[in-house]
Amino acid sequence: MPLAAGTRVGPYEITAPLGKGGMGEVYRATDLKLKRDVALKVLPTLLSDDPTRMARFQREAEVLASLNHSNIAQIYGLEEQNGLRAIVMELVEGETLADIIKRGPIPVETAIAYSKQIASALEYAHDKQRPIIHRDLKPANIQVTPEGVVKVLDFGLAKALADEPVASSADPGNSPTLTMGHTVVGMILGTAAYMSPEQAKGKTLDRRSDIWSFGVVLYEMVTGQRLFTGEEVGDILAAIVLQEPKLDAVPARLRPAIERCLRKDPRKRWYSMEDVRFALDEPAPLETAPASQARRPSWTPWTIAAAAVVAALGLALLHFREAAPEPSPAVRFSVPYPPSTNSASATADALAGFALSPDGRMLAFSAVGQGAKSSLWLQRLDSHSAQNIERTAGASTPFWSPDSRELAFFADGMLKRISLTADTPVTVCPAPNQSGGSWNLAGQILFSSNGTLHLVSASGGTPSAVTTLDDAAKDISHAFPIFLPDGRQFLYAVRGPQGGTYVQKLGSKDRKLVTTDSLGGFAPPNRLLLGRNGTAMVQDLDLTSFKPVGDPQALEPDINGNSIYQRSAISVSGNGVVAFRPTQAASRMLGVYQRNGRRDELPVSAPNTSQLVLSPDGRWLAVQRGQIPRADLWLLEIASGVFSRLTSDPDAEVDPVWSPDSRRVLFASRSQAKNELREVTVGTSDEKVIYSDPDAWALDDWSRDGKWIVFRPLKETSVRLLTYGEHKAQTVGSGTARIDETHVSPDGRWVTFNSIESGDYEVYVAAFPSFQQKRQISVGGGSQPQWRGDGKELYYLAPDRRLWAVDIKSGSILETGAPRPLFQTKIAYAPVVHQYAPSPDGQKFYVAEPSGEDRPELRVIVNWPALLKK
Repeated sequence: MPLAAGTRVGPYEITAPLGKGGMGEVYRATDLKLKRDVALKVLPTLLSDDPTRMARFQREAEVLASLNHSNIAQIYGLEEQNGLRAIVMELVEGETLADIIKRGPIPVETAIAYSKQIASALEYAHDKQRPIIHRDLKPANIQVTPEGVVKVLDFGLAKALADEPVASSADPGNSPTLTMGHTVVGMILGTAAYMSPEQAKGKTLDRRSDIWSFGVVLYEMVTGQRLFTGEEVGDILAAIVLQEPKLDAVPARLRPAIERCLRKDPRKRWYSMEDVRFALDEPAPLETAPASQARRPSWTPWTIAAAAVVAALGLALLHFREAAPEPSPAVRFSVPYPPSTNSASATADALAGFALSPDGRMLAFSAVGQGAKSSLWLQRLDSHSAQNIERTAGASTPFWSPDSRELAFFADGMLKRISLTADTPVTVCPAPNQSGGSWNLAGQILFSSNGTLHLVSASGGTPSAVTTLDDAAKDISHAFPIFLPDGRQFLYAVRGPQGGTYVQKLGSKDRKLVTTDSLGGFAPPNRLLLGRNGTAMVQDLDLTSFKPVGDPQALEPDINGNSIYQRSAISVSGNGVVAFRPTQAASRMLGVYQRNGRRDELPVSAPNTSQLVLSPDGRWLAVQRGQIPRADLWLLEIASGVFSRLTSDPDAEVDPVWSPDSRRVLFASRSQAKNELREVTVGTSDEKVIYSDPDAWALDDWSRDGKWIVFRPLKETSVRLLTYGEHKAQTVGSGTARIDETHVSPDGRWVTFNSIESGDYEVYVAAFPSFQQKRQISVGGGSQPQWRGDGKELYYLAPDRRLWAVDIKSGSILETGAPRPLFQTKIAYAPVVHQYAPSPDGQKFYVAEPSGEDRPELRVIVNWPALLKK
């Protein structure tokens, strides 16, 4: 029975119907708590009344809620009211792709733009630790906003709603989710006209079934006609299984891509949606290249052989200048991190923690092992597995010597180098707070330390300053240098309001802005690789004027990058090999640990979540989702398990802290142009700027008496205190070593923080606000300190990811007990984020941990110039 306007389902009030289908009735509703519009999908009665199926649906919905992608309509939660159950979903304005197609064929360029967004959504879901298959991709499940943004709806609900009876439909080609009874060996889920042959036969499905459906949808977009039709559902299914698709009406540019999507044998289709995306741009080269096989999550003998052959061709061209052979195809493959290791989370290593050798034969990268210490690994491109480089504990941000025989890296505040044939690293010079380096043919190393660039001989010595911060331009830092072929000129990233990729020459203070895009790498003779909105771009340069030659070309989407730090995670060799780190974030689940270590999962996913902060009254958990420059803040209501967005500004909103009364949240709003401290009242849109500073800083705490706001300038070793209601901050706690994660005790007498002054991160406590009487609390390393609500206990994370507790007795003199372990976690040992939050009584600990094996990867393209337009 349709729901009337005004009907309440939990905190949601129905305002109007939106549609009806096999998945249920859909209504526009108002979230009365957060004052926003949502979509409510009311579940069919047969499902709601079956406890077993409802429990299974609950489990599936939890997985689907983990999908956090700009082209996927998000699930917010489940609601129940008087026996009626509904899914709460993101409300997407606009019209469906089905409505657009009714007006006729979609122009090719527009269809490609829509298709790339659909492909990106499918690729994201398929590549999760637990892959999610849509199973019911069709134009009616694809919404296009007025701005041209595509949102895929009902992702994976065909599986979640399994066992629904076949519903009648006037149009058999658009029949809703189909299900065969339990007595039949297979089960058919999906919409008839868009099913893959294996789906129509009730066979087990994988992502290649979605690739088929994608091809059918793309056919319909560019022709305006259904590919498979019939009077009955059975006629349509028979056509799918028996008839070869006729593609004469498809524009020639898209025919190869669609034809390979629609091969009846799944083994002969594109292997992944990543392959499809590239086929949409360059169908002819990719059709002849075996790239679909190369995009597997692990190495294969064919991949390694192909990589070696193409690399050898590149070397011959580079060194011997022989006549060019027939064009070779580009080859793609992935390099997974070794088992039981992870990528480092520090900014420099996240953006430049790997490096291809100049000869294109080896890939070096830093990885964090079980002991939470990073070390260097070496992956030869003709080998199946990476090898650990011994005696490189603590190593990060590697880069190569020009002859590919040695690696330079940073560890223990020092710049070091190690030969591939030697056992022991050699210390070059001190290099605190590093951000990358480069090595030229003259045996000089240019590196970033404490925010500026320095030059030193690779054999050792005293570094000399090469750059100085431009106060007029309000520079924050200079980082990630790259020598150009002449060994005198170099590129580097400037962070600040006038940030971008700059070029300068040794011995000169003059610099020139090359581009505002993020620096990636340089490929001789004149190609600059850049990051732009998460895409790797290739730009030819005039190396005299450093002006662009021609238009930039997109090489690879989905690369990790940071426009605030002006660096993208790209490394390129001199002979046509490129490596990059994708942006895929591990799916994370919020959980609750008891003090005894028992872990209970909350019924909510938290992808790419960090900076957990519990309100003083214990009712709300504020979290940061995403990374700079695309971070936003969300609130989780502990009692209901419902997430709601707190901020949505285009700038990065990070570092949430709660007011003492748990009614307001302070946060930092960052962009290249400004750094603001803002305040928002929970449950309202009331937001105001209370402080602004041109320098970048991190917000840490708000004292319980409401007086002090604590934050840290990112390019200093001091802390600043701002009196609430005033506009000028005072500097305290200045020292020689950087400190992070500064939190004031509940009684306002003490402050805890972690610092690297001893060479490793340790947790300290000092008097507040003077920062005097400092004493070390942790033993053997510590980070992410947090107070219990009454201040009588302090917690921190050890390098082995175990949580520790220390008894605190506050007075004129601080008294502490011995640290004692609580329980083991999977939290990343990172000194600049807090990924757990203790309850006020210290009996529970909310954490954000990987939901499965959090094993990152690097991706490599051999002969990448073959992908560019001539």
